[in-house]
Amino acid sequence: MGKYKGLDVGNGDYEIAPEVWEEIGREIADVVGGIPATFVRKLPNIGTDRSNYTAEAWCFWFMYLAPLMLQNWFSDQKYHQHLCDLIDIMKMCLWFEITSEEVDNLEQKIYAWVHLYEE
Repeated sequence: MGKYKGLDVGNGDYEIAPEVWEEIGREIADVVGGIPATFVRKLPNIGTDRSNYTAEAWCFWFMYLAPLMLQNWFSDQKYHQHLCDLIDIMKMCLWFEITSEEVDNLEQKIYAWVHLYEE
């Protein structure tokens, strides 16, 4: 998606080409137009206009669109799976109610996700 404060992609091969982001942005415009505004407002093109994404837009993009839109774009499926695992963790964190057992489960998921990330 570009450079952020001079950071590079590290030692993984998970960077998605700019032209792919542009294609994804066009596809999102087609998809989001059919979703009621109650769920999400119009999203800017993620390939060309990320600076206009709000926290709400990023949240919707990440939790509901990214799993499908990025499914076949990573060089290795493990990066997509890692993304989906993080999304599952984020969704659990937004639950209105959570039992002690579910908190323990969430803690285990976070630990496993971080451990895998550090490998």
